Amino acid sequence: YVPIPTAKRLLSNRERSMDINSNAGATPISILAQALLSSDSRVVKHGACILNKLLTHNREAMPKFYLTGAFFFALSYTGSNYSSLSKLFQTTHLHQNFRSGAAATANMGELPVKEISVLGSMLPEGLILILQNYGYQRFSEVFVAGANTPEVIWTTEMRMHLIE
Repeated sequence: YVPIPTAKRLLSNRERSMDINSNAGATPISILAQALLSSDSRVVKHGACILNKLLTHNREAMPKFYLTGAFFFALSYTGSNYSSLSKLFQTTHLHQNFRSGAAATANMGELPVKEISVLGSMLPEGLILILQNYGYQRFSEVFVAGANTPEVIWTTEMRMHLIE
């Protein structure tokens, strides 16, 4: 076991700030996740890269990352440079503790990927399988440009519907 570096631990801390001058109860990682809402492609790219580095090998912050809203923020991004967001998805989407009931206690191998991934309620299963089987670069290409193959049907109209 190697401890998480102090800076990484402080930035990914899930304890809410009680400072009167700060955002009411916002956590540092949730504030960083809000960078994904920017319309500036550089801010989104760097925000996704910082979040990816914070969450990699971080067993304390990774399981509850979905609570920041980052997945919704990233999916509503309208830009075409989706690679850094796709890489963030690849790192995090299967490691979220969002399931409840029987699905939470089931063995991961028993469930379809749509139920294992936090993206399962937002994207078609074929698109999630592209991310899982072919990696973030191929997912990024399909998500932005669309595809009509036996594996996945994804169009720009479907993306616009997701964004709206």
